[in-house]
Amino acid sequence: MRRPALVLAALLLLSGCSGIGPSESSPTDSVSPAPTQSDTSTAHRSPPDVTGSNGTVLPRVPFPSRAPDGTHDVFRSLTVGDPPIRRFDGVTGVFVLNAGPNRTLNVTMAYGRDNTTIYERRLEFPADGVLAFEMSQSGQYAVTIERANDSGTMVLTGDDFDCNDRAYAIWIDETGGVRDSYTSTLLGCGTSTG
Repeated sequence: MRRPALVLAALLLLSGCSGIGPSESSPTDSVSPAPTQSDTSTAHRSPPDVTGSNGTVLPRVPFPSRAPDGTHDVFRSLTVGDPPIRRFDGVTGVFVLNAGPNRTLNVTMAYGRDNTTIYERRLEFPADGVLAFEMSQSGQYAVTIERANDSGTMVLTGDDFDCNDRAYAIWIDETGGVRDSYTSTLLGCGTSTG
């Protein structure tokens, strides 16, 4: 007689632990919820701010450089979005390079499907100078550089922000032509269970 009662008591106890049945505990709020599809959608998010950065943003993956020692002359670093609310683990950087003599370039960054301009400047780039953007908010971006004879645009989507490190580079070469490249690590990102 004791055995069936013990088995029944154990089953009742286990059903309470496994969540089958009513719970007396109140729900708790998660401090950092797992990203969902709506987190990376730009449809309902306001455009991010572009602010000056205290440090120099350099990628953890290689990107084009004319310097034989691999150094880069980053003359301006900017942060796009608010770093404390970043919802991805990788580092995504966008680099505008002048692979030639001093030049004046028009640089524009647009955000979202409606291409809201969030950064637009006419900048004097030093020889081999780099403008660096640290992307702290995922979304859809279009980075455009223009020079008198040529222009080019590089597009980033919400899929470009995850656990991988990425370096996007768009540059004016020695002849004045616009080029671009993309480099990424290839980590197997875990999926969210949110």
